[in-house]
Amino acid sequence: MGSPIVAPANPRPSSKSWFSKLKQRCVWREEFETLDEARTKINTYINDYHDRPHSGLGYKTPAAVAATWQDPIDQSIPAA
Repeated sequence: MGSPIVAPANPRPSSKSWFSKLKQRCVWREEFETLDEARTKINTYINDYHDRPHSGLGYKTPAAVAATWQDPIDQSIPAA
């Protein structure tokens, strides 16, 4: 088997973006043996992220907040 896939060192530990948190909490903490393993673990992290409450969303999950959004393209007309 080839050498493991190793993420680079953390260049910006103080960044607060969602993507930087993904890298800090998942990508940089792992040594993935294969690309499929990396995809699986990152996908698991993302799914877990969307299933936990966030203080910035009033302690609701991102999925619960997204469920309240209306589709701006939805042009349906209610039945009379």
